[in-house]
This record gives sequence, structure tokens and C-alpha cells, in this order.
Amino acid sequence: MSEHSETVLSQSLDAVDQLRRRAFAMATLVILVSLAVFVALLAIAVESRTAPAAIKVLYAASILQVVVIALSTAVLQLSMTRMTRMVLRAIELTANGSSRE
Repeated sequence: MSEHSETVLSQSLDAVDQLRRRAFAMATLVILVSLAVFVALLAIAVESRTAPAAIKVLYAASILQVVVIALSTAVLQLSMTRMTRMVLRAIELTANGSSRE
């Protein structure tokens, strides 16, 4: 493998690693924020002594949880697609560079 090919592949893998770190940080932030919102909603449900109000709050918490899971799944799919594309481009560039030499 030539030095240019190794450089291209190394840069691509570094970019993928950086993207993974950002995604992990964002996932941590989303989890913490959604946990805080869920705790607040459950505190509201406990405070309201009437059953209809508590049920509405619990429904809202359930809907919010489904939305967070759906968005997290979409972000995961998009980041996996992006990382795969970056690695495949690096492999393609590496293969094209080695075939010219």
C-alpha cells in the first residue's frame, strides 16, 4: 500500500472516529434532557391528585418517549450511512491510487 493510500485511509478513519465521538456526545445529551423531561412530567403527575390530569401527563410522557426513540433511530441510521460511505470512499480512493502505480 502506498503512502498516499495509507494517508487517505487514515484520514477517513479519523473522520469516522470523530463523527462517532460527536454522535456519542449528542446521544448522551439527548438522553439526559429526555430523562429530565420525563422526571418533570412524572413529578407533575404525582402532584396532580386528580386521575384525568395524571393520565394526560402520562400520555404526554409516553408520546415524548416514542418521539425520542424514533428520532434517535433516525439519527443512528443516518450516522451509520455516513460512516459507511466515508469508509467506502476511502477504500475506493485507495484502490484507485494503488492501481495507477
